[in-house]
Amino acid sequence: MRQLRSIPDVPNPDLVDEVRSHLADAIARDRDELAAARSPDRVLDLRRERTVWLLFQISTAQEKPVGAEDLAWAVALLRDRTIRDIMYGLARSEYHGAAEALWLQIAAATHGHDRAEAVTLFSYSAYHHDNTALARTALATALDADPTHPIAVLLATALDDRLPPQQIRALAEAAAVIAADLGIDIT
Repeated sequence: MRQLRSIPDVPNPDLVDEVRSHLADAIARDRDELAAARSPDRVLDLRRERTVWLLFQISTAQEKPVGAEDLAWAVALLRDRTIRDIMYGLARSEYHGAAEALWLQIAAATHGHDRAEAVTLFSYSAYHHDNTALARTALATALDADPTHPIAVLLATALDDRLPPQQIRALAEAAAVIAADLGIDIT
């Protein structure tokens, strides 16, 4: 079972600085590549390539920490709602533990909305797996980082209303459909 102390209470200042030193370049790269994509098919190809890259980072996140430059790129990619939404589907896959490891690494390396995004992904996975106590703790961390994060607010409301985990699993199912539309199987 996962330990509650695995959620970083506060970001690691050294790691935050290291990731921040790469983040502007990652965001510019993201913007430039999307601008150059020019056709809807190329945008889909680009999202597919980026999702596959992020899935590879997830596959190794439990064995070794992801480097600062790759963490910055992962943060930039999670700002793309399509890619971010696909990541919710990993909660239903055999890779949920590896995904959680990456979400925690990002949470330790970021502030604000980016930190909330990562911790919300972690929280959703915990909630999906019936660990509502861990989900609640993670959501408190996410909402502390960004009190208006829309999915964190929705999940917190679901927890407050004692919605059973089975009723929030549709998000993971929808994410799997989005991934399948890109030709990616995340089951």
